[in-house]
Amino acid sequence: MIIGQFEGPFDAHVHMRQEGILKLVAPHTAMRFGAAIIMPNTKPPIVDAKQMTNYYDAVAGEAEFGYWSDRTSRKEDYDGFCPLMTLYLTEQTTAKTVKQAQATGKLAGVKLYPRGATHNSDEGVDLDRLGALDETFRYLSDANIRLLIHGEVPEGPRIDREKEFLPIVEKLCEVYPNLPVVLEHISTAESARFVHEHTQVAATVTPHHLLVDYDSVVDTNGIIRDCHLFCNPIPKFERDRQALLNLAFNCERSFYGSDSAPHIIESKENIQPGHEPVAGIFNTLTGLETVYKLFLEHGRADKFGDFTASRGRKIYDLPTSPQSTPKLVVAETPSGVPLVIDDGHGIVIANFRGGEWIDFRCLLEPFV
Repeated sequence: MIIGQFEGPFDAHVHMRQEGILKLVAPHTAMRFGAAIIMPNTKPPIVDAKQMTNYYDAVAGEAEFGYWSDRTSRKEDYDGFCPLMTLYLTEQTTAKTVKQAQATGKLAGVKLYPRGATHNSDEGVDLDRLGALDETFRYLSDANIRLLIHGEVPEGPRIDREKEFLPIVEKLCEVYPNLPVVLEHISTAESARFVHEHTQVAATVTPHHLLVDYDSVVDTNGIIRDCHLFCNPIPKFERDRQALLNLAFNCERSFYGSDSAPHIIESKENIQPGHEPVAGIFNTLTGLETVYKLFLEHGRADKFGDFTASRGRKIYDLPTSPQSTPKLVVAETPSGVPLVIDDGHGIVIANFRGGEWIDFRCLLEPFV
């Protein structure tokens, strides 16, 4: 039973990887989102205009082939899924590098990964070398290009890394007061408060950080209890989760970014002694449903469309009601979540909330 229709959602932070994984996951995003910002921490990372354009072509091609391949006809008035691209910031990224990427018309932002902070961040920026990127930051400021930040220091207790990164963001905002900043996948009450207090800063919030807490991921001995819930930043505590919910309900500069991060299941489950599982949660199939139910339970279903579509579109200067983007249909269709998605050729990826029962189904109109 259809219970609501909303503006076609915008995923402001998604990982699609490459080759076989890209082919498997891209259609799932395209069937749920009118547009999405694609992260650049591939192997090798997306560091220039040529790589970015090639990656755009790969993402767009796999998305369209996948979501129309099993259909007899396509809707002629539907332009299709729109990937928005990012550059991976390195210590060699110059204003010229950014300008060339900007000239393609496909650039949504430049992504700062502190070196060593997360998956495929080895070529990121050493935090004590940020000053060497002054010219680049000034160009981003002048051109109104967003700096997207993975906001964690690379060392120290995981529960403190995001909190300890906030002074670095504050300093960037002081030195570059016109630099538009997006703090990605925030997970703490301190970050939520920082966004409330700094109008220069926006933030993406993930479905898993709105639902999951630290105790679901780590046991009392500090051992990872569920490798499929392990991610960076690690989910925190109930007070943090409540602060994120409050931000998602009320702050116009907070919006949906799934941080859906697919990994082949063996890389999550086959953990060597003394090592952590690879970080990342694939939530594309259940993220919108998770958020809708949370908003409904808190009496804020009226804000679901704002959080998942219009706020992010406004931040990124996208059309707020594109005529060619179909509505998101929310149907009350209780069903079990498959444990995995599988391409039939050896690529298997675990689903967020796999094996659970969910109450709703969220898809764009052409795919209902």
